[in-house]
Amino acid sequence: MLTGCPSAVNKKVVLLNIAKKINLYIIDNHKNKNHSVKFFFLLLNAFLFNFAPNQTKIT
Repeated sequence: MLTGCPSAVNKKVVLLNIAKKINLYIIDNHKNKNHSVKFFFLLLNAFLFNFAPNQTKIT
């Protein structure tokens, strides 16, 4: 998707940092009852993990 783009690594780092912030948000609001929002963030994390497969885990 980002082949040949010199800033692909930088974009990956930015996306991973966003994922970390999202994970911290979920942890801070773990008593939130909105499961659909949590599920959306889990899907987003799965997408980011597939986008950066060389990372063992995003958290």
